[in-house]
Amino acid sequence: MLLQPDFVTPALVEEAHEQVRRKKPVPGLERVRLERCCEGTSVQVLYVGPYDAERPTIEALHAFAAASGHRLAGGTTRSTSATRTARRLSD
Repeated sequence: MLLQPDFVTPALVEEAHEQVRRKKPVPGLERVRLERCCEGTSVQVLYVGPYDAERPTIEALHAFAAASGHRLAGGTTRSTSATRTARRLSD
């Protein structure tokens, strides 16, 4: 989930789908959608890099959220190799 500017409309997303379909098949394209989320204030980060180096970015996000008075809810949806390694070491 990524925040989109107001000018991104369902029609624009469908147009983008069509452009991608014409170029080449992309697995999972049908799952890309525009959806309004009304769950209150949130913090997010788009991390670009190897999963084994993302921990400082996630920790900075958590620190920012805490300093801003946000409460973390939920959990991660994917298990990184670093997390799996940490779990193995703690078992």
